[in-house]
Amino acid sequence: MIWRKCLILVMVFAVCMGSTAFGKTAAPAEELEELLESLTTWETMIAGGAGSQEILVFYEDKLKDHIEQLNPQITRKIRSDLEKHWWDQGDRQTAVKALLRVLRWIDYELINDGLTKAADALQNGDSHQASKWLGLAEQRAKQSFSETLDVLDKKYGSFTRDNMETVLFPALNQAIEKEQAASFRIFAKMLDKLMLKLFLMDMTAVMDEVQRLLNEGNLKQAERTLALVSVSYEPLQQWLSKETSRPYDRIVYLLSHPAQFDAKRTKKELVGVINNYIQRNLKEVFRSSSDRKELLEQVSEGIAAVSILETVIDDLHGPEQFAQIQQYGESYFAAVKENNLTEAEKYAFRMLKELSRIKGVFFTVGSDRITADGRLVETGQRAAYVDPVTERMMTSIRFIGEALAADVKYDAPNKKIKLLRDELEIEMTVGSRVVMVNGRTADRPLDQSVTLKDDRAYIPLRGTAELLGHDVYWYRGEVVIN
Repeated sequence: MIWRKCLILVMVFAVCMGSTAFGKTAAPAEELEELLESLTTWETMIAGGAGSQEILVFYEDKLKDHIEQLNPQITRKIRSDLEKHWWDQGDRQTAVKALLRVLRWIDYELINDGLTKAADALQNGDSHQASKWLGLAEQRAKQSFSETLDVLDKKYGSFTRDNMETVLFPALNQAIEKEQAASFRIFAKMLDKLMLKLFLMDMTAVMDEVQRLLNEGNLKQAERTLALVSVSYEPLQQWLSKETSRPYDRIVYLLSHPAQFDAKRTKKELVGVINNYIQRNLKEVFRSSSDRKELLEQVSEGIAAVSILETVIDDLHGPEQFAQIQQYGESYFAAVKENNLTEAEKYAFRMLKELSRIKGVFFTVGSDRITADGRLVETGQRAAYVDPVTERMMTSIRFIGEALAADVKYDAPNKKIKLLRDELEIEMTVGSRVVMVNGRTADRPLDQSVTLKDDRAYIPLRGTAELLGHDVYWYRGEVVIN
């Protein structure tokens, strides 16, 4: 099981130096100390039987102003959980469980803010202040996350707490001692992904409980329990939404329809959503004109995101597949470190291809066979071709139906194509670049008009996939869609 720690160790001891600071404003360290004391009091009130109004009044008097500087969405979530579970349904137990998860979200934001301020101080040459901020962040991380991580690590056989306490925090402290601001920034990003992994581990455990309740026919309790999954998904969703604006998030849809919920399907969608981010990160690496040090910082960010998926991949396909993905990640990291981007791109694609076996699509341009979520599908026609004039990749509408789980309707007389999935409706017209999404013209037209070829309709692959919430990655005639 030691391989589970290898990738973090490889990156920690191979990180190079860099430059700029990052961050947002926050209260002085002394005020943060007072805020942490108030949070501890609030947690005791929640777990100890205080009434809903008492809990809300304390939050608004002592915590709200500070928390809204970090993330105003947290106040909205606190109010909605109290209103939905406690006031409307009289379900104090679910409300308390939800609030304790919100508290963990607050801690995540505070720890990251402390790391940000430490990085700013270190960049400005103030190692003493950087150590103070890091000390507060480390204290809160251990106080808030260690006990939960112990339970989840034992359940899933992972080393998340060990990586936090014996690898990353010592590395952060060492970066301050050596006045290495860029190294500190990279380690802080690794710690961020480790904390996000905690939320995903919690989601996985609760989703299994929801599935058990559904199998027993207990829909009401399943719906209440599913609400806890939504709370733990909030930090992940906000992290992903900062990276890009996606038109559609299937996880939100799945978590809001308890009668149709399926834990395995939702876990696969989680792999797909995070793989979306990983693909974009890899693209930025190979598009970037930055020097090797800055590239290595981007690479460490992308690979750290892979570690978030450990328990989900283990659960769906076993630890061997995650080990393989980590091995490709190590080779990718090493190639970038050696400034061999040709070799790096090869291992990056292998990593994405392996992830696509869980949730995604893989095919060779010109082939009539695709692999979708690990199963081989024969479409009876080539899945895609490259237009020799525009060099755009065009795909058959049947491919979209088979590979991306969309219902396809083709109105031949009017030359109109409709793609339907869940609550999403996309309409295109042969010969046009205009696309309609749920009855409204999309902000951006397709990059090429819909085309008829050999009496079959072909649509732009990348633009269509992105409308359905997917990313496309092309490498030497092979394609991965998350």
